[in-house]
Amino acid sequence: MSQKNRIHNSAFKAKVAFAAIRGEHTIPEICQMYQVHSSLVHKWKRQLLEQGSQVFDEKNHPQNQAARGEQEVAKLHQKIGELSVERDFLKKVWERSGLGSGGR
Repeated sequence: MSQKNRIHNSAFKAKVAFAAIRGEHTIPEICQMYQVHSSLVHKWKRQLLEQGSQVFDEKNHPQNQAARGEQEVAKLHQKIGELSVERDFLKKVWERSGLGSGGR
């Protein structure tokens, strides 16, 4: 296989790893079918076996991710409000001090 480095998406990697785990074909057959090196097949298979449980992890659930995103947006809105109040306060102090009028 004298191909240049290719970037494989996660769906492709999962498909190859599942083929290796199923054991219906040998690793050389899988390599030939998907045009990948055996080291990649072994690597992806190992990753799937070791990290596959993360698919079912609650924190990776789309609803939980959306809730975390909403919480982050709420925090950022709160911070924007705080900074706006602070800026307005400092602007008033600056203008009252006479420094804001351009004269020294």
